Amino acid sequence: MSYPPTPSDSAASYAPQSYSPQSYPQQPYPPQSYPPQPYGQPYLPQPYAQQPYPQQPYAQQPYAQQPYAQPGEAAKTNGRRYQLIFGSALIALTVLALALAAIAPGLNAPSSSAVPANWQPVYESNLTAATPNDYKVWDLTKGCSFYSNGLYADASQSSSSSAAICEFTPAGSGGVTGKGFYFELGLAPAWQVSAYQRAMLLIGDFTKQSGNQLVFEVDQMGHYVLCDGSCSTTDQGLYISGGTAAWHGDAYVANTISIQVSPDHMREIFYVNGQQVATASLDMGAQPALALGAPSGSEAIFTRATLSTGQ
Repeated sequence: MSYPPTPSDSAASYAPQSYSPQSYPQQPYPPQSYPPQPYGQPYLPQPYAQQPYPQQPYAQQPYAQQPYAQPGEAAKTNGRRYQLIFGSALIALTVLALALAAIAPGLNAPSSSAVPANWQPVYESNLTAATPNDYKVWDLTKGCSFYSNGLYADASQSSSSSAAICEFTPAGSGGVTGKGFYFELGLAPAWQVSAYQRAMLLIGDFTKQSGNQLVFEVDQMGHYVLCDGSCSTTDQGLYISGGTAAWHGDAYVANTISIQVSPDHMREIFYVNGQQVATASLDMGAQPALALGAPSGSEAIFTRATLSTGQ
């Protein structure tokens, strides 16, 4: 069965229609602010009023140029600082050492009490340049001899097995020690001897047949012994030992030892580098003898000798 076309089915109904777009003018949208509303309350748009932003003047700050530190500059700076500190300390110590060296002779000089004002030298000699008179006044038969560096006492060369003894012959029977005296000996530095340095100063009767004898020994470290007779620690006699800071322990520095005997020969005072270290009170007789030397197993070199007396 055919159906007749209806007007809506005609070709004209399918003809393209012209489309005229409609204009929709855009409505302005007022800006709204949305402040927070309390919970449960309707949200009401609020007008948003933009606040003006105040312009602040910008003051440009000057830029300080910092020096660029090269790698290792900090370590170099610290190193120079430490060098400066060390150098300053070294200079200060050097100046102090020179000052002490300058005043040391004055510190070690015999005190005024060691040599009374009315005592006069009766013998002074530089034993490093011995004169014919020096050969006369010293007994060189018991391990003693003159060399260019002084009067050398060597116990290994002595005819006596106990010590080298160099007797000063004007003392004793010579009469120069009858009214009190001060006897000083200069010692060469310890490096100049091959054996251990121990110097010895003797006063009194060396024959031990009558009267008393005193022996004063000091080694290269400043240890000393003052004794009489056999110098035995088991005897009832005098035996004093100790150490002294007055001694120069440096093997390259010279020292002095000395003794003062009172005019009545009843008081003996021993000195090291001008400083009193030991005393004794023994009767030395009317004319005590004097000698220097070195005990068994040791050596000593004496560079000068001075004898001052009260006559």
